[in-house]
Amino acid sequence: MFTLIHAFANYLLAVPIRKRVDIIALLIASILPDLEGLYYTSAAYDACAGELACMAAYPSHYVLHSFFGIFLIVAPLTAVILILMKKYGVLKSINVRTAYLSALAGGLLHVAADATYHKGADALYLLWPAQQQFSFAFEGSHTLWAALAGVGLFAFILFEKKRIEAMLKR
Repeated sequence: MFTLIHAFANYLLAVPIRKRVDIIALLIASILPDLEGLYYTSAAYDACAGELACMAAYPSHYVLHSFFGIFLIVAPLTAVILILMKKYGVLKSINVRTAYLSALAGGLLHVAADATYHKGADALYLLWPAQQQFSFAFEGSHTLWAALAGVGLFAFILFEKKRIEAMLKR
């Protein structure tokens, strides 16, 4: 699934509670699990001789697409990223607890979306390091998440317009 779909679909799901959520943490954690795929790109290329359809189906959802990875890697890494952003003046302030909980939400929503999309050899190892794969894929799940992301992008622009304008005026 295209990585940015996660960010904007997760934003849409967080709109009702956006005042209590660290949106930046939610968005970062919504994207981080897919960095795992970069690690497997070389192996996929070698195994598939560069054939794109084969490479897209190549298994790449392990640690960062598991509950272990979300709780112990993605959420803490997101908090560290935000702390560094504050240290270097990108953010004015940060509530680490809210950032961590928002990152958990973003990471778990990412995994939930992928679990409804990926199947077969690319199904998720939700309970990693256990080697059992899980898939709750259903027909039309990709369309559902793409639609949520489209509406989420519109909602992001609508609700975060002032923050976006402030960032662009730097």
